[in-house]
Amino acid sequence: MKDNLIHLMMKRYFLSLFAVAGILASCAKDPAVSGTAPGGGNERNEEEYVGDVVKGKIRIRLADNATALRTGAFTRGEADSGDPELDKLAAQLGATKIERVFGTDPRFTERHKKYGLHLWYDVTFDEDVPVSRAQSGFESLPGVAYVRPIYRIYPADGYDTLYPAAVTDKSGWEGSTAEMPFDDPGLPMQWHYYNDGTLFNTEGTVVAVEGADVNLFKAWEMYGAGDPSVVVAVMDMGIQYDHPDLVANMWVNEGELNGEPNKDNDGNGIKNDIYGYNGLTRDGNIEPGSHGTHVAGTVAATNNNGIGVSGVAGGTGNGDGVRIMTCAIYDYMGYGTATPTGYVYAADNGAVISQNSWNYPMINILPEDMSVAFDYFIDNAGIGPDGEQTGPMKGGVIIFAAGNEFSPKVGCPSDDPRVITVTSMMADYVKASYSNYGTEADIFAPGGAGERDAAFPQQGQVYSTGLDNTYTYHSGTSMACPHVSGVAALIVSHYGANASGFTNEELKKILPRPGRWMEVVKKLFALPMLATCGWLLWVLWSGAETVPSAWEPYRPEKVEAALEKGEKVLLNFTAKWCITCLVNEKSVFSGQDFARLAKKHKVRLFKADWTNRSPEISRALAAFGRSSIPLYVYYDGKGNYKLLPQLPDLDDFREAFSGR
Repeated sequence: MKDNLIHLMMKRYFLSLFAVAGILASCAKDPAVSGTAPGGGNERNEEEYVGDVVKGKIRIRLADNATALRTGAFTRGEADSGDPELDKLAAQLGATKIERVFGTDPRFTERHKKYGLHLWYDVTFDEDVPVSRAQSGFESLPGVAYVRPIYRIYPADGYDTLYPAAVTDKSGWEGSTAEMPFDDPGLPMQWHYYNDGTLFNTEGTVVAVEGADVNLFKAWEMYGAGDPSVVVAVMDMGIQYDHPDLVANMWVNEGELNGEPNKDNDGNGIKNDIYGYNGLTRDGNIEPGSHGTHVAGTVAATNNNGIGVSGVAGGTGNGDGVRIMTCAIYDYMGYGTATPTGYVYAADNGAVISQNSWNYPMINILPEDMSVAFDYFIDNAGIGPDGEQTGPMKGGVIIFAAGNEFSPKVGCPSDDPRVITVTSMMADYVKASYSNYGTEADIFAPGGAGERDAAFPQQGQVYSTGLDNTYTYHSGTSMACPHVSGVAALIVSHYGANASGFTNEELKKILPRPGRWMEVVKKLFALPMLATCGWLLWVLWSGAETVPSAWEPYRPEKVEAALEKGEKVLLNFTAKWCITCLVNEKSVFSGQDFARLAKKHKVRLFKADWTNRSPEISRALAAFGRSSIPLYVYYDGKGNYKLLPQLPDLDDFREAFSGR
């Protein structure tokens, strides 16, 4: 009993301390945690490839002294890359094509070679062949220096519905009553720009906090609302480039605008790239998507045009907004592969800020090809072929959304020290329920309320442009990130548009990232955090006496069968990377008391192990309105279920099992 009491007290302390730490970190540096990267130096498991790795493709980098490969399509068994050993392997894999990963813009050939971009190739092969087999085969070739699967990516939104809404539909919310600087009718509804505390919940109670915004009106007054020399590359779904609230601020490649269709008119190696680049189809044919269009509107919807909404850097209605370049890295359905080519294209074609609301759901090590692309953009954006500054800023800045797994650890690539990472807050200065946070986070920005933030109605989300000339509400760190990208564009517009020499390092210094006081506060928490770590070690490596496990692996069909029989069922959604889950395992589930309790009440125990982000388990979590763990769901055998606390004690299960 004494030990249980100590565990309970420490768990409550653990939760509160980590909540404080999360707030501090959020005021400080969003994608998902977890998993290991197949081929990233860790042991490979074929299960890891399912769902999150593209079938029938592998990415390789040749050794520095290797001869360039012949690219193009070839018949199975008749590969002709110029490398006999590679051709032999390709034939065994049923390969049909080999192509360069990065483009071949002749203006920047030497610069591309400096970064080794000419050494990267994609090999397409028979989808029935396991990716792990192809990876092992290419790793054995002497001329190949690096091999990796092609990982899928996903938008970093809040897993909420996009709500179409007319700009006049305020649904019980009057919006801001302040005098508006522009005539866009949706601007009073964009609390994330200027929050005067008038946002109501469904009961009419004021829940917004005045000042929980980006203080945009003051910024516009002091520094202006943008400059067309600044180009922001939106790495996302394709943007609806002809949206009436976006078209005036879209980046346009004049060399392609009036050229022949399906021809590389400007000679940059890309066909039809009028508004940007499609990394999935390797051309300029853009398929608009809701997520990318919404993000783009926050960055630079056209201001003061009498329609729709305003953008952070959308200008004053005089053609002076920053320009938006669309770089599609996933399609309108959310499927994507984060092609690194988009970053090279953006740097070579004038972009200086890279806006990223996506993440890898499975890996925690940034693939080398993406790392090289990041370096290329950071080093070369705003710089011409001759090495001289041509844009408003010398060098590029990459800005990322933190992700929406309610995790105290940001994922990949958000944890990369080269990027600026954005977490999400609501209209009351509180971290949104879904938002990741942690020591790698840089900036806290408005991303809107999530589905579990019940105090806020739909209008507590971020309002921006939508597909088919509409306007929508949406929430997520995806929505927080473009606020920072827009503010960064305003800074570059003010300091770099009319003067040369402004650099990316100067921009990073100006952006409102945590100051020295944060380090002082962190030191004050060092001792209690150390004590917490000591307690965690005690729990995890001593804990209660371990008993033989009665947990069955989660299978939807088995759970359904048990429920149909009227059996009591407990679902345990857990993962090996979840510290809270591990604490609960040791302090509650591993002991004799829990085992006896479950046996006494005849409760079937099912463990849903989410360590490798199983899509099946992700769907199950979503069915309960959750996107994070731990989650404990108890069915009473009568068709009813109950969600139990994330930090439960034995009494919580005793009450649930006995029907109290």
